[in-house]
Amino acid sequence: MSLVVGVLVGGLAIYFGVPLGSGRATPTVEESFATAAVGTVLSVVVTLLFGWIPLVGAILPAAAWVGVISHRTDARPPTAVGVGVAAWAVALVATTGVSVLLLGGFQ
Repeated sequence: MSLVVGVLVGGLAIYFGVPLGSGRATPTVEESFATAAVGTVLSVVVTLLFGWIPLVGAILPAAAWVGVISHRTDARPPTAVGVGVAAWAVALVATTGVSVLLLGGFQ
Protein backbone atom coordinates (compact mmCIF):
# COMPACT_ATOMS: atom_id res chain seq x y z
CA MET A 1 0.00 0.00 0.00
CA SER A 2 2.86 2.40 0.79
CA LEU A 3 4.25 1.83 -2.69
CA VAL A 4 1.03 2.93 -4.40
CA VAL A 5 0.50 5.93 -2.14
CA GLY A 6 4.15 6.93 -2.46
CA VAL A 7 4.06 6.83 -6.24
CA LEU A 8 0.81 8.79 -6.46
CA VAL A 9 1.77 11.46 -3.95
CA GLY A 10 5.40 11.62 -5.06
CA GLY A 11 4.52 11.84 -8.74
CA LEU A 12 2.22 14.77 -8.14
CA ALA A 13 4.76 16.48 -5.87
CA ILE A 14 7.49 16.10 -8.46
CA TYR A 15 5.29 17.21 -11.35
CA PHE A 16 4.14 20.38 -9.60
CA GLY A 17 7.08 21.05 -7.25
CA VAL A 18 10.17 20.78 -9.45
CA PRO A 19 9.18 23.56 -11.87
CA LEU A 20 8.49 25.95 -8.97
CA GLY A 21 12.06 25.94 -7.77
CA SER A 22 14.15 24.91 -10.72
CA GLY A 23 13.11 27.39 -13.39
CA ARG A 24 13.45 24.61 -15.94
CA ALA A 25 10.88 22.92 -18.09
CA THR A 26 8.21 20.94 -16.30
CA PRO A 27 8.97 17.22 -16.20
CA THR A 28 6.44 15.16 -18.09
CA VAL A 29 3.85 13.16 -16.20
CA GLU A 30 5.63 9.94 -17.15
CA GLU A 31 9.00 11.24 -15.91
CA SER A 32 7.43 12.46 -12.67
CA PHE A 33 5.73 9.18 -11.85
CA ALA A 34 8.76 7.10 -12.92
CA THR A 35 10.93 9.20 -10.60
CA ALA A 36 8.37 8.77 -7.82
CA ALA A 37 8.34 4.99 -8.37
CA VAL A 38 12.13 4.79 -8.09
CA GLY A 39 12.11 7.06 -5.03
CA THR A 40 9.36 5.09 -3.32
CA VAL A 41 10.98 1.71 -3.92
CA LEU A 42 14.34 2.99 -2.71
CA SER A 43 12.72 4.61 0.33
CA VAL A 44 10.96 1.36 1.26
CA VAL A 45 14.17 -0.64 0.88
CA VAL A 46 16.12 1.87 2.98
CA THR A 47 13.39 1.79 5.64
CA LEU A 48 13.48 -2.00 5.75
CA LEU A 49 17.25 -2.04 6.09
CA PHE A 50 17.81 0.90 8.43
CA GLY A 51 14.42 1.68 9.98
CA TRP A 52 15.37 0.09 13.27
CA ILE A 53 18.17 2.62 13.89
CA PRO A 54 16.60 5.50 15.86
CA LEU A 55 17.77 8.66 14.04
CA VAL A 56 19.30 7.22 10.90
CA GLY A 57 16.16 5.20 10.14
CA ALA A 58 14.13 8.39 10.02
CA ILE A 59 16.54 10.48 7.96
CA LEU A 60 17.76 8.02 5.31
CA PRO A 61 14.39 7.41 3.56
CA ALA A 62 13.91 11.14 3.05
CA ALA A 63 17.51 11.42 1.86
CA ALA A 64 16.84 8.64 -0.64
CA TRP A 65 13.89 10.63 -2.05
CA VAL A 66 16.04 13.75 -2.31
CA GLY A 67 18.83 11.88 -4.08
CA VAL A 68 16.50 10.30 -6.63
CA ILE A 69 14.74 13.59 -7.38
CA SER A 70 18.03 15.44 -7.69
CA HIS A 71 19.50 12.80 -10.00
CA ARG A 72 16.51 12.14 -12.26
CA THR A 73 15.17 15.70 -12.64
CA ASP A 74 18.43 17.70 -12.51
CA ALA A 75 16.81 19.95 -9.93
CA ARG A 76 18.97 22.28 -7.88
CA PRO A 77 19.73 21.02 -4.36
CA PRO A 78 17.29 23.31 -2.48
CA THR A 79 14.50 22.32 -4.86
CA ALA A 80 15.33 18.62 -4.59
CA VAL A 81 15.40 18.83 -0.80
CA GLY A 82 12.08 20.69 -0.63
CA VAL A 83 10.26 18.43 -3.07
CA GLY A 84 11.85 15.24 -1.74
CA VAL A 85 11.13 15.89 1.91
CA ALA A 86 7.62 17.13 1.17
CA ALA A 87 6.81 14.12 -1.01
CA TRP A 88 8.22 11.70 1.57
CA ALA A 89 6.36 13.32 4.47
CA VAL A 90 3.02 13.54 2.66
CA ALA A 91 3.35 9.93 1.47
CA LEU A 92 4.10 8.82 5.03
CA VAL A 93 1.07 10.67 6.43
CA ALA A 94 -1.19 9.46 3.60
CA THR A 95 -0.08 5.84 4.07
CA THR A 96 -0.73 6.06 7.79
CA GLY A 97 -4.17 7.60 7.19
CA VAL A 98 -5.15 4.96 4.67
CA SER A 99 -3.94 2.25 7.04
CA VAL A 100 -6.07 3.61 9.86
CA LEU A 101 -9.13 3.94 7.63
CA LEU A 102 -8.87 0.53 5.99
CA LEU A 103 -7.39 -1.58 8.75
CA GLY A 104 -8.65 0.21 11.85
CA GLY A 105 -5.18 1.22 12.97
CA PHE A 106 -1.82 -0.40 13.24
CA GLN A 107 -1.83 -4.16 13.61
